[in-house]
Amino acid sequence: MVQFRQSWTTGSTTLHIIFIFLSLSVSEVHSQVSDTCNWFGSGSKIGDEVRSLYFKCSQGTIAWRRPKGTIRVHLKIGSGSKDFKGCLKVIGPIGDIKIFLESSKKLLPLMNKENGRKIHCFASNSGSAAIYIEAGPTQSSVSTLKVRYDLLIVRRGSKSLDLWEECRPCSPEETLTAFCSSDFVAAGTISAMAQNTDEDRTELTIRSTRVLRQVSHVFTKKRKREIDSHSGVTYGALHVPLACGATEGPGEFMFMGQLRLEEARVLCAPRIEEWAAIVDKANLEGTAQCNVEL
Repeated sequence: MVQFRQSWTTGSTTLHIIFIFLSLSVSEVHSQVSDTCNWFGSGSKIGDEVRSLYFKCSQGTIAWRRPKGTIRVHLKIGSGSKDFKGCLKVIGPIGDIKIFLESSKKLLPLMNKENGRKIHCFASNSGSAAIYIEAGPTQSSVSTLKVRYDLLIVRRGSKSLDLWEECRPCSPEETLTAFCSSDFVAAGTISAMAQNTDEDRTELTIRSTRVLRQVSHVFTKKRKREIDSHSGVTYGALHVPLACGATEGPGEFMFMGQLRLEEARVLCAPRIEEWAAIVDKANLEGTAQCNVEL
């Protein structure tokens, strides 16, 4: 079975971070308001000034050709002030570029060549967050830096920023909510498992016999090495946090989750027998938020 152990490790080790004071005058900052979710640009405008980008999207991409200088990326969701959990993913090499999170007039290191992390998550402050991408005064060794961002509004009353990181089985109520709101729902078994320490992920290869919902091609009929002889069988790659200590085991599960940073992340994965009991009780009591099914 898939098992999760409780983890008390947070996404950022702030107790061991060296704080760097931010000292930028207004005249040094070049602002650019974007009405899209993405930005594609190159170099630096004038000298050592900081280019500021403003996004109000939940997802997007930043592609910086011939990086030089510093970019400040201001993130929020829409025009509101709801707090969110944000995640960044660097596509390709990061080279000598460093990425920081602005916090109380200080910069907290998020990603650089030394820590080797390709994905890092953070919490907003009063509904917004500012990320600094620093390439230095001379042109970087990286020809193009590509960073994807993904923001998710924090669930009200949640003890964690993200159910995906809580490393525990979902309650029946959470399972019903996940079924109704997930980007993918599929019944299947675990056929393989691999750990990716660079991205703090465990990848599960799922053999699915029933795909109830998917907003993208998470599950497909083709597999890398073979095509299953049963026409209804599909395969998909799902992810869980490495810190949760997922273990491979027999049995069929109902996998529910979200697509974030182009990854299919598992939120809830009850055994089929457990899911059947939840469905029966919800239908009997009328507590289902949508049309639940087996």
